[in-house]
Amino acid sequence: MNLSEDKSGFFLKEMFPADLKVALVWLAASILAVCVPFLNESPVRVVLTLPVILFLPGYCLIAALF
Repeated sequence: MNLSEDKSGFFLKEMFPADLKVALVWLAASILAVCVPFLNESPVRVVLTLPVILFLPGYCLIAALF
């Protein structure tokens, strides 16, 4: 590897961590559960949104720190 190579895009080429992809999918599913009328009135809403409120913020914060 030459020292003259451009390294400005190094951090953009890294893959997005799989656990944070799962967190984003879970967040999208919980938003849909809140917004869709027939899911809004079912227990599915509670099952999907409770971890988003209690678990995901702390998990994503720790993942960002490490």
